[in-house]
Amino acid sequence: MAIYKNIRTSASEGVPVVFLTSSKFIDRELIQQTQQELIAFIQSSKPARLVINFKDVEAISSEFITTMLRCSDYVQSENGELRLCNMTPMVRMAFQVTNLDGTLLHIMDSTPKAILSFKQKK
Repeated sequence: MAIYKNIRTSASEGVPVVFLTSSKFIDRELIQQTQQELIAFIQSSKPARLVINFKDVEAISSEFITTMLRCSDYVQSENGELRLCNMTPMVRMAFQVTNLDGTLLHIMDSTPKAILSFKQKK
């Protein structure tokens, strides 16, 4: 199993859940390292469903939003689905002002709601 510096992985109801471990994704180097870790995890596990949990994240830059779009592309390239969850109002607003919430990215209030949304889609 790979060791990651900027993400922590677990599973809930058989769905992989990735927790972002930094509170601020503003620094370009941190964003690039995190993106590499996320993509490595996605490429190695090829999840049919994946949740990225923002529980500890207080701030993001537009570059980090691009990272989430790349993750979504990688998951979808394997016919998988991605959900983001547990965002603070400020972080979620960054996705809303870019019109990505509910269009290219699906943001849920919690991990259980994210997992339930996969089941409701069937």
